[in-house]
Amino acid sequence: MTSRLHKLADRICEQLRGDKLGKPAGFYDLQELCRFWGMQTTSAASSRAKMLTLRGLMVRQAYKTGGSSGRHFWAYAYRPAPGLKSLAAVDEKARTSGADKVPKGWMPATDFCKAYGFSVQAFMQMTYRHRIKPRVFKVCRGINQVKPVYHYKVSEMLKFYGARAYRRRS
Repeated sequence: MTSRLHKLADRICEQLRGDKLGKPAGFYDLQELCRFWGMQTTSAASSRAKMLTLRGLMVRQAYKTGGSSGRHFWAYAYRPAPGLKSLAAVDEKARTSGADKVPKGWMPATDFCKAYGFSVQAFMQMTYRHRIKPRVFKVCRGINQVKPVYHYKVSEMLKFYGARAYRRRS
């Protein structure tokens, strides 16, 4: 009996205060973001959405939602920032904003090793032995993040290795 009274009291208070349950129109909740980004957990989607919000690419709004027990709790909903029309536009902007243009002839260690058939360990030892200095460029790595990555001049590395392009056997 008391639970019915609590529910009735909550509805009356909701009507008096004008509180609306549910996410605002035009916003995405975490379950929708999980499906869009292909993530397994809402925690992962929440972390990514928060990162995009801090970068100014999404807008976050708290809203009140109800549970099956009749209690209310707060959750966040997200939408693209003004000027961005969709989540795909947010992803593209996050992928490209802040990235440097890498000059021709520079390559990260892992890409060099894959192209020329060396192990990363051997590559790093060679750069240390010959005191080859890398340059840092900010490039897209991971999930929509721009990260600093060491790049090495390919012609300088080939001078020491004397390598030819690696051909994988299929």
